[in-house]
Amino acid sequence: MINPNKTCFIFDVDGTLSEPRQKVKQNHKELFVNWASDKQCFISTGSDFVKLKQQIDQDMLDCFKLIYCCMGNEARNSNCFITRQNHFIVPDDLNLDLENFIRHSLFEYRTGRHLEVRTGMVNFSVVGRNATLEQRKEYYE
Repeated sequence: MINPNKTCFIFDVDGTLSEPRQKVKQNHKELFVNWASDKQCFISTGSDFVKLKQQIDQDMLDCFKLIYCCMGNEARNSNCFITRQNHFIVPDDLNLDLENFIRHSLFEYRTGRHLEVRTGMVNFSVVGRNATLEQRKEYYE
């Protein structure tokens, strides 16, 4: 049960609890699980639950009262869905704009799927969803 009189701690995943798309480090996980034991914690991520579970082990997920995936379009606890917004349909003009953005990008790598439709949202990447961590860093720079 969520206590409205208790402080809420809300965490992002990529760049906060872990490096982007990487698993939470074991020592960080142990510290977090211990720290969160008497706190009211929530997590929010742009990723879907399958990707989230690749980064965060179940014992750490169990620390969160609610888990918000796909930018809040899915809400769940560590075991089951609570609610899900409607599936996002990419409008043709947005799809065309994103394809043009890729085509005109000066970045040299193209590593597979650039568009990933998720619950209530679309995830877009110029470098591509299959980019390595090094390629992602290079694109960021």
